[in-house]
Amino acid sequence: MVEDVPSVLKLVISFLLSFIGSCNGPDTQATPLTLEKSAYIELKLKAEELKTGEAQSIQAILGQRLAFLDAEVNWLGEQNFTVHINNVAVEDLKTIELAMQQGNVNLGFVREASETMGTLSLSDLEESLFTESIFAKAAVETDDFGYSSLALNVKTDYQDALFQLSGENLGRRLAIVIDETILSAPVIRAQVKENILISGLQDFAEAEQLALMINSGPLPVALSIEDIFIQD
Repeated sequence: MVEDVPSVLKLVISFLLSFIGSCNGPDTQATPLTLEKSAYIELKLKAEELKTGEAQSIQAILGQRLAFLDAEVNWLGEQNFTVHINNVAVEDLKTIELAMQQGNVNLGFVREASETMGTLSLSDLEESLFTESIFAKAAVETDDFGYSSLALNVKTDYQDALFQLSGENLGRRLAIVIDETILSAPVIRAQVKENILISGLQDFAEAEQLALMINSGPLPVALSIEDIFIQD
């Protein structure tokens, strides 16, 4: 029987995020972003097969994710896009790469055989609990020690399901996954309903981009970086 506990519970996850900025698509590691000083950057992107209206969605989502850099996102027809950004600083590269990710967010329990493992891969997880992101919005908070936290608000339609699942699986590890990357896999210590808090993030800019990626919603298809032009 599930105990009646306060509805606003936070699953506090203390971890240091080591997020390799990589796009979710074929051969995306062939042209990694590198930079020695501030420069103009043009990215040539290729999308997977597009359906009607998806090109416009990609433009809008990338524009939102890269608004802090005043990026210009253009659709060249078919599956091809360009992104033009002026005055890109070295510290902006990781957040740009994060913005290129598809951004599918999901949850999955760690398999019992992998419960004690420190480093996990996707094969260590059971099937995703949901077919789409259950998070309505995300926000970055900073504590007195300078560490950032990512506060995730659960959509109303999924709160009861998450509350029940977390109650039935106390003591198990629950992984939070974005695309192919496991952000963390904490042990469930209490039932969770409305909010999940990922704490201990050292990179504030990266945490902000993760929040922006969640708030903008996922890209309809994966993108790959086909070419990069850099001008000092």
